[in-house]
Amino acid sequence: MYMPLVLGWDESGQMTWSVDASFAIHNDMQSHTGALLSLGQGALMSMSSKQKINTKSSTEAELVGVDDAMNFVVWIQLFIGEQLKTVSKDSALSKLMSETIILQDNASTIQLENNGNQSSTKRTRHIEGWKCTNCILPNQGNGLGLSNQAIAGFTLQDPP
Repeated sequence: MYMPLVLGWDESGQMTWSVDASFAIHNDMQSHTGALLSLGQGALMSMSSKQKINTKSSTEAELVGVDDAMNFVVWIQLFIGEQLKTVSKDSALSKLMSETIILQDNASTIQLENNGNQSSTKRTRHIEGWKCTNCILPNQGNGLGLSNQAIAGFTLQDPP
């Protein structure tokens, strides 16, 4: 069976990361993180790795997953930023990296990221320092096949 790899760019300039974690799926009860970067169509970059720490809940596993993926997010921003230094301001490519969005599908994690410890429960009260300062909660029907799930988008500033 022949299936071509199709990559596309929607010319919005958004770099969209989808990050997800599977809680306690390994024999040693560690979780697993997966992340995918898209510029509109297809996966430009993906990563999959076993989490290095044990977590107490799926919410915590999702937070660790975002933390694991952030290395790739920042690296891609810095790499593409360097490549774009020689691109003309009139070029369509100059829009690239206008916004970086990280999508997530765990409602409890989104609440914890938005509200910090105010949203903690018995299983998450030990987690401190996680708060998203610029989160977007899109309406349902976002066109990503996740219309019934809450999604958090972290909007990152351009690298210095």
